Amino acid sequence: MYSPKQLKGLNFSADYYHVRQGKVGGFDYTYIAADLNAKGATSVYAPSFRFTDGSRLTGNTPNQVTSSNFGMIGVVYNPVGDQWTDGIDLATNYQFRTDRAGFFEVGADVNVPLNFKARTSPTSRYYQYARNFTDSGNGKGNPQGVIPNYAMKARLNYAYKDLRASLLVGHLPKLNAPGTAFGEAPGTVNGQRRDGKAYTIPSYTTANLSFSYLLPNFGREWARGFSVTAGVNNVFDKAAPFVPGAGGGGGTEANTAKYAYDIIGRFTFIELKKEF
Repeated sequence: MYSPKQLKGLNFSADYYHVRQGKVGGFDYTYIAADLNAKGATSVYAPSFRFTDGSRLTGNTPNQVTSSNFGMIGVVYNPVGDQWTDGIDLATNYQFRTDRAGFFEVGADVNVPLNFKARTSPTSRYYQYARNFTDSGNGKGNPQGVIPNYAMKARLNYAYKDLRASLLVGHLPKLNAPGTAFGEAPGTVNGQRRDGKAYTIPSYTTANLSFSYLLPNFGREWARGFSVTAGVNNVFDKAAPFVPGAGGGGGTEANTAKYAYDIIGRFTFIELKKEF
């Protein structure tokens, strides 16, 4: 954290993070088939495997399993994949108080994911999920949903005597949605669109505004600590953008990703609260 002496109340901070996690991912059937083909009956997947004619693997000779004789297999969910992410968290905050106008605070927090890479098995390659949208239809067994270039939240808080006001602004930049071309060679056709191109989810900005007032108690002890708050979430009624996908696995629902974008729209509220 850095706080310049020349401007009291101003703070800057930057934090780097690196997180690694194992035992993640879905089924990598290419890995399973390769393991059966290489190890035969000694493969850990052999007991539940059946050829198209219903027979089992009995020998250890390689190359017994082909695309034409692969019948069925039952696999217990025991993920062997791993993933790692790193990035930077940036924050700034400035507070100052005036004799007549009250107290002000302005600040912003920004998360910048540098990498988000995942694979479904130790022999699979890592795919880069940062700066992409993926779901169960194209996530290579590790759908991650919305991972934007950055995510920003800015705030302005104000206080004067018993009055409080707050403005919160959230912003997500435009995001690449490559569809079935995710992780493939440049120029690969996206099978989810007629023109075969990647889709761009537009940028998205919302603002929430609220006011709070500490009510007088008029000399009554039971009335002490009451406050009333009124506000509007999504002030400009910004609609959630269209997000293409197959749904599930961190993907879309009702043509958007409701965990990242507001599906309610403008929402007005009033609250009466008492602190004890």
